[in-house]
Amino acid sequence: MIYSWICCQLGAREHYAIPRALHLNQQLKLLITDFWLPDSSPLNLLPKPWLSNLRQRHHPELDTAQVKSFNYQTVNYEFIARQKQLQGWDRIIDRNYWWQQQVIKQLDRTKLPDKQITLFAYSYAALEIFKYAQKRGWKLVLGQIDPGIIEEKLVYKIAQKYLNLQPKPELLPLQYWSNWRAECRLADRIIVNSDWSRQALEQTGISPQKITTIPLAYQATSSNFKRTYSSRFTPERPLKVLFLGQIIIRKGIGEILEAIALLNKSINPSLVE
Repeated sequence: MIYSWICCQLGAREHYAIPRALHLNQQLKLLITDFWLPDSSPLNLLPKPWLSNLRQRHHPELDTAQVKSFNYQTVNYEFIARQKQLQGWDRIIDRNYWWQQQVIKQLDRTKLPDKQITLFAYSYAALEIFKYAQKRGWKLVLGQIDPGIIEEKLVYKIAQKYLNLQPKPELLPLQYWSNWRAECRLADRIIVNSDWSRQALEQTGISPQKITTIPLAYQATSSNFKRTYSSRFTPERPLKVLFLGQIIIRKGIGEILEAIALLNKSINPSLVE
């Protein structure tokens, strides 16, 4: 049986890769997102600095898709959150819950069948949506964005070694992980991006049969690009390192700095600044 898909996506994760792929295969029935700024939006008439962090909330490959967003509600929510001085994980958890309530209201307003629908949502912002969708008999797919609680424990342990780089991280509230486990129980299928994430989820007791590994897609920008490597590195042609992600313990900055220190000790002293 072929199912029509609804994607519920908070933010522009992976440049909307999941809804884009579904739309390309004519399987996307609806994309629900918090903010959407197509070229035709009057919000584009605002000065460039305004909404600067939201101007990438759009993708031309989805111009012909049905998209529902909460632009004005989102801006209003962020304003109120600042007034309340919500910060850090308190703000993330509050926003995730607010987002889910908006999605449920939208689903209630949209005429959709009670069968032959598959709903996709990302982890940590899916529980209330899944509860609603399950009552309607829809299939549920969870996009797991990280290795979950196993990663938190690992990062917490590693952070003890690098207290000079950042304060010891705080463990997330137990309710955060309780909600996540409930999302995983409700999901018919969980999509992870790597074997490492699969293994981490299996360690928490999630059935391997429920997990599907789909690596993040790589999209080449030029077919003519050819990478070349220098035979040796000098001040004129130094070693270049690209660090992807936030510069934090969780992303491996501690190990990177250790590697740099080891390189400095092993190379010609005249090349060390």
